[in-house]
Amino acid sequence: VVWGDAIALQEVLSNLLDNGIKYTPPGGEIRMTSDSNPTHAVIKISDTGLGIPPEDQPQIFQRRYRGVQAMGEIPGTGLGLAIAQDLVHQMQGRIELHSPITDNPATPGTEFILWLPRCEKV
Repeated sequence: VVWGDAIALQEVLSNLLDNGIKYTPPGGEIRMTSDSNPTHAVIKISDTGLGIPPEDQPQIFQRRYRGVQAMGEIPGTGLGLAIAQDLVHQMQGRIELHSPITDNPATPGTEFILWLPRCEKV
């Protein structure tokens, strides 16, 4: 059991999965896994997509920011990741970005890790 809001968590997961779908080419993979430790539930969403260039990573959670790869034909408003981060923070959690996650330059991939505090069952 985690401390948080089910609707907010659904929005976070939807935004992260949608991001993976947009930036993963046909035939790629998007995975969502979960785990826990004594203090947190951990949800990982990873893909085999284009990856996020290092120069874009510091700004990726800013509202309306769209990285170099997003400037082309991939639709979006630049709000999804900012909203996801805001909602995770409201649930007293944190979100991490790792990219690239593979050594293959054709499919470097991206992984987002959500850390949500666990609470006692009520």
